Amino acid sequence: MKRLSIISILIFMLLLSYAGCSEIPYKVGFEGTLNIDESISVENYVVKLLDISDDGDYAYFEIFLESERLVRSVVKKGETRWYEGNIAIQYIEENENGAKIRVLTREKPQISVYIEPEQDKFYSNETVEFVIKYKNVADMADAKNFAIDVDVTPLQVKKGKIESRKNKIEHGEDGNLTFELEMPSVKGNLTYFIRVHVRYEDDRERYSEEFLKEFVVYEGKPHIRLVKTVFADVVDVGQVVKVKIYAENTGRSKAYSVRIKDKLPEGFNFVSGDKEYNGELDVGESVTLEYRMNTTKKALENTEVPLAEVSFKDVIGDAYSYYSNSQKKIKVKTIPELKLNVKFSKESVKINERTTVIATVENKGLGDAVNVGVNFTLSDGLLLSGGKSYCYIGNVTSNGLESCNIEVFGTRAGEMNVSVTMNYMDAHGNTYAPETADSKLYVDVPFLKVKKILNLSE
Repeated sequence: MKRLSIISILIFMLLLSYAGCSEIPYKVGFEGTLNIDESISVENYVVKLLDISDDGDYAYFEIFLESERLVRSVVKKGETRWYEGNIAIQYIEENENGAKIRVLTREKPQISVYIEPEQDKFYSNETVEFVIKYKNVADMADAKNFAIDVDVTPLQVKKGKIESRKNKIEHGEDGNLTFELEMPSVKGNLTYFIRVHVRYEDDRERYSEEFLKEFVVYEGKPHIRLVKTVFADVVDVGQVVKVKIYAENTGRSKAYSVRIKDKLPEGFNFVSGDKEYNGELDVGESVTLEYRMNTTKKALENTEVPLAEVSFKDVIGDAYSYYSNSQKKIKVKTIPELKLNVKFSKESVKINERTTVIATVENKGLGDAVNVGVNFTLSDGLLLSGGKSYCYIGNVTSNGLESCNIEVFGTRAGEMNVSVTMNYMDAHGNTYAPETADSKLYVDVPFLKVKKILNLSE
């Protein structure tokens, strides 16, 4: 390793171009070990370690600025040397292969500007509050003679400040300007700008920067008119019904993420067609959906038809949701579902003993049954105790249960049978095929008569 003499060191010290003070704001560009004849780059500078004195108290450096040598200099251990006030070297200590050093560069004030809102799309005649936030983000450097001006031409400021002056903004200090702009009335859409001009200085330089926010003003918001048409007012069970949904963007800007969806009425099944849409609708653009559904036995007599729904977003990203026109009801000709049951009050009787035949009618359908009547047909040997073999029940409502009784007796022993036929209509005047049901009765001989026939003694 080459060592420098004391005389050489003194000569190098005479060549020092600048010895700064500790008050210069700085940032650390490098800290570590630099070997002799090794170079490191810090910003636009290159620092090279040339040699170290025999006693290790001095280090000899060469500094280049953008490939041109700026200075050769000697730095004493523990000292900081500034060159032209822009770069400094701290010689910390000698080590085996070189020197541990720290390279500092002068920190400049730095003003950052942030413009709120981030949104860059607005509508005609909308009033928007803007906030210009500024901050000196430097760690040590202060900004002096600070000025900020906002240019909103050709727009007009409705309220607030668009300029500010300060003698100094210290490092880490922030501030803001708040003002309101009324968006102009436009056709289609137009682009506008907010220009923020910032000026400041430090002890060595002056700085000027411009920040720009671009935004678009649209004529107006989208609006989707949604109309749902059901082509039926009164339907029979099983009947197919046509449904049409018409959607049109009657607003003044494009609608995005358009989704149209519809629900079936309770008790209806989907048959065919389209009842959903996903896409976009430009101004004046429309879409028509058509589908078919049919009624089932589960449909209520007065069925409410659900409203269709559309959801969409505007160019800004705001979401909207609308329903179709007013509620509609479909009158469904609901039908009854009657179940006929017949039984005897006693399963076995003696000759001439009275028993009751019970005919029960249960309506499991959603429609009422009217003019319900049952006719009893008796087998030979079975007679009515009185009255008629026909019984008029009348109405049997949905989920209702009605019954009709007759009294009979057997004239001979053996198995007897009763057959019941039921006739009815629905509330719409439709006649249904007769329903039938049977039940059997066993008639036995009285015990005393059996004794006489068999000539038995008591």
